[in-house]
Amino acid sequence: MVSSPLESKLVVFAGMPRTASTSLFHILGDHPQIFRPFRKEMGYFLFQSHKGDDWYRNSYKDAAEGQICIDVTPEYFFSPETVDRMRAFGDGLRVVIAVREPTSFAMSLHREYARRYAVPPIQAFINGFSYRRGSAEIRFSLRSGVIRKMIECYRRAFGGRLLLYDFAAFCEAPLDVLNAIERFVGIERHFSTSTFHNLYLNTGNRRNLPWLSRIASAEPLIGALAAVAPASWLRAGAKRFYSGTARASPPAPTLVSEDFTEDQDYIDQLFDGRIIMTEA
Repeated sequence: MVSSPLESKLVVFAGMPRTASTSLFHILGDHPQIFRPFRKEMGYFLFQSHKGDDWYRNSYKDAAEGQICIDVTPEYFFSPETVDRMRAFGDGLRVVIAVREPTSFAMSLHREYARRYAVPPIQAFINGFSYRRGSAEIRFSLRSGVIRKMIECYRRAFGGRLLLYDFAAFCEAPLDVLNAIERFVGIERHFSTSTFHNLYLNTGNRRNLPWLSRIASAEPLIGALAAVAPASWLRAGAKRFYSGTARASPPAPTLVSEDFTEDQDYIDQLFDGRIIMTEA
């Protein structure tokens, strides 16, 4: 039997960062019709492009016929070049994006990046930040309007192959979002009150050990481990590393909130009371 090409069964979870993507990666792995690669954040369309098409496809070679394949890389969200690369990969590729309220998003991203990088104060971070990962220098600004710009970029590129969901809804009613994802990718319903067990991974209350966080995100080390360790061991180790408990984020300074008025208005209009948004 000839396996379906990857582009016909690939679903990319392209952000936003700090929207429980680590938890989602491990939760989705419980679905029998979903195949997870050896790691979250494959990064092929952004910081791992130098490894080539064969490397990426080989990462999904063990997927069974009928399984969809997921790539959960939230850093994709802020890269227009990534959108172009995904669109060029194949017409069957689908994209899912969680949309978070921009003020708490900026604060959460600032705290998380402080674990791995030397970050400036929050206002300077919002104005612009860059760092190296893999083969890429990743640059972004969180100035008001960038969330709207990137969502519209994804909508133009993928149309009906794009699903957007409200991150706040995922926090409050995760089953509703999981069932919507199942419908969107065309797999049987698996998640229910009897099968779903929520996870709280990579939360803001994890102990901050910058050196350990930097090691855990070092691409050469990840590649070396992948060459010698079974994928299930790597996923279990990552799950243990990122374990934590849920905790509300502290209130954001008023100055920061005012920076995101345009994006917040756009998000409110986009969802208009819904938790899921797809193109007709």
